[in-house]
Amino acid sequence: MIDILGYIIEQLGWTTSITIPVGYQAWVMPDLLALSWWAVSAVGLWPMQRKAGRSPVAAVIPIVNLYATLKLAGMRGWWVLAYFVPVLSIIMAIQIARGLGRNFAKSSRFTLFLIFALQPIGFLILGFGRSRFDPDTPVLAARNIYATELA
Repeated sequence: MIDILGYIIEQLGWTTSITIPVGYQAWVMPDLLALSWWAVSAVGLWPMQRKAGRSPVAAVIPIVNLYATLKLAGMRGWWVLAYFVPVLSIIMAIQIARGLGRNFAKSSRFTLFLIFALQPIGFLILGFGRSRFDPDTPVLAARNIYATELA
């Protein structure tokens, strides 16, 4: 396997104090990507928990943050077990995205792209954006407005 990262660093003239043997790069890089994915998701989930009036500490504990996300989506906690079934986990991810979009009054396009496809970015937008957590307010998803504002 070609050492692409080492080649790029060499061409740019950068020096690094960390040397990863070529055989281990295939293992280290996906782990770093997964860790950064989780960290950005946790940063976005923290203010989402605050908006819902729940303890934000649940955002940083790996399995507990899945349970907290299920609760934010309006689903029962035992669905955490569905994430360990391969095909069912994809269906559950879609259902959680729909629930989060509904409870934070977002459109179906936002739900599909930013919460399901790019989950950490969607969490950051929901957490730090102007949206508020209100599971009881009906939403007109096409225009992203509250139904109570029409009256």
